[in-house]
Amino acid sequence: IVVIAILGILIAIAVPRFGATTDAAEKSAAEANHRTLVSVSQLYYANEGTWPTEISDLVGKELITESDFPTGEEDDPKYSITEESDITITVTFDGETRTWTPSAGFTESEDW
Repeated sequence: IVVIAILGILIAIAVPRFGATTDAAEKSAAEANHRTLVSVSQLYYANEGTWPTEISDLVGKELITESDFPTGEEDDPKYSITEESDITITVTFDGETRTWTPSAGFTESEDW
């Protein structure tokens, strides 16, 4: 019975830590994919002379696959490319947003 109690305590300690590690890994993957999206967009700009206006521009040139960079409202992380006065490449993960523009580089929310 003592061994079972000790195992129970160890499991109670390990499970929350494993969950936190998984969240941190998913966040790191979202950040790495964001950097990849920025790099591919810069490659697109170098080849085409214009910035991509949406992710499908990069998919159409076979620079990325759409499944690696989901854009739907329910997707997490969610990636987007917008063009107003300047191109903005954004990733939103777990309610936090990180953006990149050619003029400002990477910016992030305080919690990222």
